[in-house]
Amino acid sequence: MYLPISTRRPGAIPAMLLLLAACGDDPVTPPPPPPPSPNVPTAVISASPTVVPRNDGNNTVVTLDGSGSTDPNGDTLTYQWTAASGTFVNGTTPSDMIAQVTFPGTAPYAVTLTVRDPDGNSNTANTTIALGP
Repeated sequence: MYLPISTRRPGAIPAMLLLLAACGDDPVTPPPPPPPSPNVPTAVISASPTVVPRNDGNNTVVTLDGSGSTDPNGDTLTYQWTAASGTFVNGTTPSDMIAQVTFPGTAPYAVTLTVRDPDGNSNTANTTIALGP
C-alpha cells in the first residue's frame, strides 16, 4: 500500500533509505572470531634429545616433558601426548606429564601435547623430533 508523504510518520523516509542502502550488492564481512578465553592453559613441550639417529630401531629414549605447561587459574592440568610412530616406554603413558618415547629412526617425528583444565579449556603445542645422520 502506498501512503502519500504527508501521511507517513516523521523519520520513516530516512530509515527506509538506510534500510535500502544496507541491502546493496556488497558482500557482508563476518565479524572476527572472539578472542581466546583468558582462562585457556598454555601447553609447553620440552624434549630431550631432539634428534634420533637414522635407523635407530627404537633404541634412543626421548623424554617428553610437559611440566612447563601452565593454567592461569592454577588449576591442575591433564596431559595428552601424540607421538607419530612413537612407542611409550619405561612405564610411561600418553597421559603422563613427563613421558618417554622411542622412535624407529626412519623419518622426522611430529609430537603434540594437549593440556586441558577441569573446565574443558585446552591448548596444544607441537614439536618435531628430527632424524639424525
